[in-house]
Amino acid sequence: MTTTQLAVRISIAAVATTTLASAQSGGLKVIDNPGGGQIAFGPVEGSPSVPQAMGMMLKNIHGHFGAKPQIGKFFRDKNGSVVAVFFKLNPTQLADRPIQGLAMVTASGPRSAAVIYDSADRFSKTLSPMLKTLGGQWNPGGGGSGHRSSRVPALQAMPFPDNSGTISIPTDWRVTVAHGGATRVEGPHGEKVIMGDAINIYDPTTRAGAQGLRMSTFNGKLAPTYAAAPLNGDPGQNFVSCRRQIAHNSGFPMQTISIDSVTTLAQRPREKVVKVVCHLDANTGQGQMLTTAIIRMVNMNPAQGFWVMFIYQDNIPVNLVSEEEATIAAIRKSYKVNESVVIAEDMAFIRSVHALSDEMKREGEQSRDNAGRNGAGFCNYLLDEQVIVDSSSGQHLKGGYDITDRLVKGDPTRFQYVPIQNYLKGIDY
Repeated sequence: MTTTQLAVRISIAAVATTTLASAQSGGLKVIDNPGGGQIAFGPVEGSPSVPQAMGMMLKNIHGHFGAKPQIGKFFRDKNGSVVAVFFKLNPTQLADRPIQGLAMVTASGPRSAAVIYDSADRFSKTLSPMLKTLGGQWNPGGGGSGHRSSRVPALQAMPFPDNSGTISIPTDWRVTVAHGGATRVEGPHGEKVIMGDAINIYDPTTRAGAQGLRMSTFNGKLAPTYAAAPLNGDPGQNFVSCRRQIAHNSGFPMQTISIDSVTTLAQRPREKVVKVVCHLDANTGQGQMLTTAIIRMVNMNPAQGFWVMFIYQDNIPVNLVSEEEATIAAIRKSYKVNESVVIAEDMAFIRSVHALSDEMKREGEQSRDNAGRNGAGFCNYLLDEQVIVDSSSGQHLKGGYDITDRLVKGDPTRFQYVPIQNYLKGIDY
């Protein structure tokens, strides 16, 4: 049995202590993950090509569990130093539950390999911790142990166009949104940092919220920044639901999200802050992300069944967690808000909303007035009546057509007909 075969068998089988000791003495290292699953890594003897080394690993996984691994797409890490593939299988021996894992081999230099696995129902939760543990001890370029570089590249400050804030990012990142103190930045491998994102939410469990939801829904969709969720619902499920609704409202695929943990950080009257850790796949071809979100839930207007979810979130590809965590942390730390500008923008927005509300109110009143005038004119027509004005006093008079016609014709200087648009509210209608 080759060293590679032994590494795979040890990592997946969790065999007897004597065998494990033998493997470790041979230069391989096996780690039991405290949260479940196993990790194994070490050098590969000989000089097999990358396809040969990967084929050997998958073949031995097949032989050990008695089932052929179903593999996904092969991919490389950020630096191109590792070729990896996710696999899953339904074992016919040694295990009674479906297995999921990740097999990796070095793409250049001295050939080394690593494999991590766990039961399928836990793999999405234990994958990132295992990758982090592996990243701290396996140096793919060197074929053995060592610390994987997580050096933070130089960051460039990016002021927001409206001067409401700034954030610093590496040169190969880009800003996609920067306004009102909120921003979104994206990296070259699908990494994303979201700071100050806001989702406006109707609470459908309240009468006012349900009514607002009905009035704001068109063709089965809300506006892209709106969603529906109960304020007192589970924060993790609300996050999942709102993210999926936003994707749907914006015309994007349905996201696949698996919650790992939800932690309450603070709670005040009408406000709650939680931390959500999950695995997210936007199903846009970028693959699965480790997502960490700090969520501030604010009950903005209880009487209207309306609340807001403010989100500070980062997404890191699961195969780049150990390499990108430090960079993501530095980007988050660089985020600054110009509160005076944000407050001024908020006040301007509020004024514009009030002005629009006043204009809509005036238009509504004008519409009702016009309807009242036209209704009165139609009734006068049906009753054969007319409204005239006495120019000497300004008084409006109403009477049968025969009487008003004689008055107007007898003294046209004093009496004139009143057009419907000049009817006086409270007198003529």
